[in-house]
Amino acid sequence: MSKARRNKQARRNRATQKPRRVKATSIPTEQEAADAALARLARRLDASSHSIAELYALGYLELGYQQVMETTPDWMHETNALDLIILGITRKNFRSGHEFLHIRSAWLQEMRRTPHWRDIEKFVSVAVELSRASGLALDDGDLMFRLIAYLEDAGIDKRKIPAALRPNSLLANMRLARDYSKSPFLPQPTAETAQLAEEYIADLAGDREFPQSYASTLRDALLLFERAKLPILEDSLSLLLALYAGVAGSNEIQVTDLAASAEAWARGVADSSPLAPIVDTILSCATAEIGTVETLARLFAIPAFLEPTTTELQQRDVRPASDITQIAHELGYRSVEFSDHKAVTMGPLIAAQLKHQVRLFEERFGHPPAPEDPIHKGIDYNEERLRTLRLLTTLGVHPALNYAFEVEDLIPGSREAFLTPKDETAWQSAVDRYIREHPEDGAPDLDEEFAKIRTISAFLTLQSAAGDTDLAKAIVAILNDSTMSYTNEVAAIIEFLDGMEEDIVEVAADIDSLGQILKVATSWGGSTLRKRVQDWIDDDYSAFDPVSLFVVASVWWDRSRNNQRRT
Repeated sequence: MSKARRNKQARRNRATQKPRRVKATSIPTEQEAADAALARLARRLDASSHSIAELYALGYLELGYQQVMETTPDWMHETNALDLIILGITRKNFRSGHEFLHIRSAWLQEMRRTPHWRDIEKFVSVAVELSRASGLALDDGDLMFRLIAYLEDAGIDKRKIPAALRPNSLLANMRLARDYSKSPFLPQPTAETAQLAEEYIADLAGDREFPQSYASTLRDALLLFERAKLPILEDSLSLLLALYAGVAGSNEIQVTDLAASAEAWARGVADSSPLAPIVDTILSCATAEIGTVETLARLFAIPAFLEPTTTELQQRDVRPASDITQIAHELGYRSVEFSDHKAVTMGPLIAAQLKHQVRLFEERFGHPPAPEDPIHKGIDYNEERLRTLRLLTTLGVHPALNYAFEVEDLIPGSREAFLTPKDETAWQSAVDRYIREHPEDGAPDLDEEFAKIRTISAFLTLQSAAGDTDLAKAIVAILNDSTMSYTNEVAAIIEFLDGMEEDIVEVAADIDSLGQILKVATSWGGSTLRKRVQDWIDDDYSAFDPVSLFVVASVWWDRSRNNQRRT
């Protein structure tokens, strides 16, 4: 067990121990209220139906019992506040963390269609508000205990969830509970697929080319299994273990619980996924004791097994979404805190920039990042910080804001840019501290300074897009979507284009630049974008068109960079 996990377990052990009975005056009000609420909510332990608040209390008691008995499985140390509701409503021993995750996600998805979903949303809102107010993470044991005191006031202790909506009933007909001995999925092999299967398993390191597909992912994983002297022919279930290991692409998979995790993962794959018929075939064959080679022959009869796919699409099926994060973002919370990370909602521009960083990672290392790889791996972070500080100084950002970046690693473009009140407080404290210690520099005009930072942000985005066609195409699509509600990052680009319009138009008016402008437009959006930019130029730039301005701005940036190199 890692040190971080031991520390988390120790905090939870302390938080879930029953408070010692002492005089009421010496017990913090919040702790006393939580203790009393827990006692009230747990009175209906053996009832046939429970409210969301009661289920949470039962889950909290289950977590405490496991810790007292020292039988807590490792995956349970990673649970958060919402997960306790699932522990309360299932009250079963899960074979693996994957089984728990998939049952949790499937049950919550079904609950969206019921009136009880409003109570689940209320629960998440109360939990996130308490996390933001207390500074405690959503998976912190202290927060989980304090939260009990707030559930009755939120009104989520009234509506009872009937037995028909419990996971064992609600999910009975889903893939999670499928009995493959009674309803097998067995595509018929052909002579051609049987021969292909023989050749495939006989020469895993062979020269036969498969496009990036589940077939190639499975072959690479089987080759690793073979080199590690793990059995691959004794049981067709080995195909599932290898496929899971290959698709997950993580160094954290443990051989000891690989079978349980792989089966739970396979049962949790969405019915709409191209992976569903593949894992259904393997599980059906394993249940019917069909051999590895014949199972492969059946897999080759499935079109999705050989169709091209991507690492991103494959890994989408590895872990379900962190449901409390997803629900919190849907409710409008931009970020939620966990003990080891902060989950931030991404607008379309941030998502496009993240994909840009993934492409840079692949260029540096020759492969996409595994789930545990930091996206900026291989980059000198200190050098990047110094480069950013130099840019802030060069563009005249007030030294108080530069100091706040140095000590808090925050560069806000507005008050709305802060993800949490805690971030804003820390940043403001750093700015105020600098002003007290350097009165000669005066207080900054924050509106002016924020505008400078937004300009820097937009300029850096333009710089990245000029060298990455995929990123540029994504930004053009974002700017072209009139239905989209602009995020701060997109608004910064439009503000930058508006402020630099005269300089950008000057480049567009230069006949020598026209060929390069239209070439960029064609590269980023084909003939449609080329015509749009040409029409905008022919119309003497009379309308403010952020898409055309963005195309020309890339040429303006390229020209400015070349001029700087010559000087």
